[in-house]
Amino acid sequence: MKKSIESCLSISTHNADSVIDVSFPEQYCIRMSSRNRNLEEQVKKLPLKDRARLALSLIESLDPGTDEDAEGLWLDEAEKRLKAYDAGKTESHPVNDVIAEIQSGLK
Repeated sequence: MKKSIESCLSISTHNADSVIDVSFPEQYCIRMSSRNRNLEEQVKKLPLKDRARLALSLIESLDPGTDEDAEGLWLDEAEKRLKAYDAGKTESHPVNDVIAEIQSGLK
């Protein structure tokens, strides 16, 4: 894993096909207390679904506001894209090809 001298936190995610490495510069780092680091280690031991629910809850707590129009706007966008596809104005690509292309761009 690459680490720059000015990074205080480095996150690596590994799966069968790729490695994602994100380092945060010092000015964006917030130091955790040892109590919170212990809590983090305990949370990492939870089952995947529980960690995902907790992560979502924590992310939502960072921005508790809701965009009242977001759901409707996304629905409108999805309908627009479906109409364009049905009219032959756009094409589809297999999801595995799209994911592979994204992953190759991350390397």
